[in-house]
Amino acid sequence: MFRLNCTWFVTGQRPEDRVTLTFTHMDIQTTSNENCVKDYVEVLDGEDLEAPSVGKFCFSRVPPAITSQGNSLVIRISTQDSWGFGFRANYDISSGGRV
Repeated sequence: MFRLNCTWFVTGQRPEDRVTLTFTHMDIQTTSNENCVKDYVEVLDGEDLEAPSVGKFCFSRVPPAITSQGNSLVIRISTQDSWGFGFRANYDISSGGRV
């Protein structure tokens, strides 16, 4: 078991950019029966920790791809008693401009 708190900020260069986060692996197991309360990956739709939460994810369920409403996403992992291998994800930044 281990404790971990890490945060990643992903931001496009232009205001019209959109960030798409695609999880490829999820293994955040917890010793408690609580669903994503103590051990989780959380995605926030915005540029800081005050941004609205898209969701908290845990166990081995790989979440669907998440695309930001603006040009930023925040990804954070918080574990208190997890024993899983963590998560793996890729991100893509694309232009949200009109054609």
